[in-house]
Amino acid sequence: MFIRHRGKTKIMYFKGDTAVQIREGGLVMLTDSGTVSPCRNDSTNDKIIGVARRSDTTTDSALMPIEVAVESAVEWLIDLDS
Repeated sequence: MFIRHRGKTKIMYFKGDTAVQIREGGLVMLTDSGTVSPCRNDSTNDKIIGVARRSDTTTDSALMPIEVAVESAVEWLIDLDS
């Protein structure tokens, strides 16, 4: 789980995808169709846009709240126990 430690962020809402499940606190990226997807590290085109702030199931395609960095020096902490 990624937690903001220092720096400015804001919550932006992006369209969810019914084909993938997203967990709260995970890094997400945008797909070519403009929906949110978890980062998979299988391509050089993976551009992280932020951290999911709500879990999303495969049956839910509502707008997803994503915490996005507003400045370039945002620091994140990683909780490996959760």
